Amino acid sequence: MKPILLALAGMTIYAGTGVIIERWLGKASTSTLVLLFAAPMVPIAAAWIMVQRSYGKVMWPTGGLFWLTVGLGVAYFFADYFYLGAFTSGGSAVVISTIAIMAPVLTAVARHFLVGGWPNGWQIAGYGFAAVAVLLLAKGGVPA
Repeated sequence: MKPILLALAGMTIYAGTGVIIERWLGKASTSTLVLLFAAPMVPIAAAWIMVQRSYGKVMWPTGGLFWLTVGLGVAYFFADYFYLGAFTSGGSAVVISTIAIMAPVLTAVARHFLVGGWPNGWQIAGYGFAAVAVLLLAKGGVPA
């Protein structure tokens, strides 16, 4: 249950920030938004690590996993850059967030190529419904 609640919290925050970016920050440069959004992350994460360390719960990736984590940081930078770029190039928060419905489909494709395996029939049906949802919401979800 905890992963579901954490994901819901994150998606709720993304939904709110998407509307704020669309409404007030859509004309800003994508690079400046990425920089200003990332800047508070280092001190917040450092403070959070200090709190966790006091409880003995800090686990750092080591060896090759450390560099894999750094590489994922680069990937997250570009993911955020493209996500914010969708707003700064005039995209609607409703349409942009609707595309997030396709995340499970893209995750299944990535999982197949990275670790193998195929989705089951229920997942494939869900991906079909997600595609239909994206089409319907993109067509009818844009405010007039």
